[in-house]
Amino acid sequence: MRKLSILAILGMASVLSSGLDLMAYTFEAHPGLYTSYEYTDNYLGSVRDAKSDSIYYVGPSLGLLCASPDTNIDFTGSYAKDFHQRFSEDDSPEINLASHASFTMQRQTIQMAYGYVQTWTREFLTEPFGENKSNTGSIGYTAALTQKTSMNAGCNIVTETWSVPHEEAPTSANQDEKTISGNVGIIHQLTPQDTISLTARQDRYNYQISPDVVGTSCGLHVSHAISPSFSLNSEIVYNHYKGVTLGDIVNQGGQPGDEDRYDADLSGQYALDQSTTVIVKGGYSWLEGQDHETAYLANASLEKVVDKDRFSLQVSKQLSAQFNIGLNLNGNYDSTTASLLWERHWLEKLSTTISMSLDNERPIGSTQGENETISGTHLTLTWEPIKYLAANLMYEHLQTKYEISGTARENRYSTMVKVQY
Repeated sequence: MRKLSILAILGMASVLSSGLDLMAYTFEAHPGLYTSYEYTDNYLGSVRDAKSDSIYYVGPSLGLLCASPDTNIDFTGSYAKDFHQRFSEDDSPEINLASHASFTMQRQTIQMAYGYVQTWTREFLTEPFGENKSNTGSIGYTAALTQKTSMNAGCNIVTETWSVPHEEAPTSANQDEKTISGNVGIIHQLTPQDTISLTARQDRYNYQISPDVVGTSCGLHVSHAISPSFSLNSEIVYNHYKGVTLGDIVNQGGQPGDEDRYDADLSGQYALDQSTTVIVKGGYSWLEGQDHETAYLANASLEKVVDKDRFSLQVSKQLSAQFNIGLNLNGNYDSTTASLLWERHWLEKLSTTISMSLDNERPIGSTQGENETISGTHLTLTWEPIKYLAANLMYEHLQTKYEISGTARENRYSTMVKVQY
């Protein structure tokens, strides 16, 4: 909340100090009420001995907006108290706050965002069971240096904390973590058909128990437009990962020492028509250091957008370095992913969303862990009869197949009503 207040104060200071008439700004406030019901057939996400639960949510919501030709500030938030029918000891607030601010000056743009989420609901069954509190803050800057050259820079900070019941001390699977990222890039248009960009990025992963990891990358991207509907893109990226040892903590299996990964790929993007785009990518990755691994890169995507429909399909395969303790991923993986999304507006006030995802993570080299296949299916029916009333019905199927432990499955059925003034 303190960060939200600082962001709001900075935004209002920008408004008041801009020298413009306040009549040029639009101010809106929309208080409301949020209520929801959810049934799950595997509340704990167990491989065996699944236990069901019914959960009720109710609480206030608020939306704020301040806008002008060069300034936009918005805030949305909800606070809902939940009531568990079976696991009443887990009753706690569900909080979701999000704020954004953008300021446009001559040839420059600054964007800021902050979000806070407090929930017991997991997106994946590999996440620890317990209450998760997540803070996300970011700031980004873009500037047009010349007519053909622009630059961008940004910083992101994400913190994750877990409160796991019946555990007196955190473990490597549910430890607190913080990620600090910084990036900078420059883009230059060589010719009307050719664009080149250079990027650099550093990510620092700080853990409560495990050794920290610092990842640094730099890349070169070249794009060539063959025609208005067809372009080719090539990219070379160098990644360096270093495991940091703190105090008496020694480097553990699955944590990298000094490792270097090189990625090189070539992709083509083709617009079949005004509403359909196809992207195909191929390349190669190789890992040097504690482990020596090579793999082919492959990626294909299709997206179609028309008046009442949006359809997208994506499939990819690559080597990846992942350091997300909450998802039980820490080290180097051969990753294969697929996703499908279909949004359909049947009537002006009635729409559906269908999404499916599949993610296989196979640990490679010295990375410890099981081969995991994570899949999910989400179906949502949304009805918005008037501007400030929304209701939806939702079904979710989550599944994680472990190489040794077995398969965990969860089905969720929920309904939600939100009223805003």
